Amino acid sequence: TEVLLQIHGWSFGKDGKCVKLPVLEPGCAIPITTSVPSYPALEHDGLIWIWPGDSSLAKESLLPPKIS
Repeated sequence: TEVLLQIHGWSFGKDGKCVKLPVLEPGCAIPITTSVPSYPALEHDGLIWIWPGDSSLAKESLLPPKIS
């Protein structure tokens, strides 16, 4: 799974590392500085919930009840 930023075509993997950088020449390495923080996330009732704290404390049970 990747997150694609449509405006410039950069793609990021689950770990926050840039995996596609279209402006680079073929064969060039993607700079490590293009990485972003990675957080646990979950889709719940059509929303994306992100846990920005200690990932070991992220629990689905802490989310509000699902809307029927």
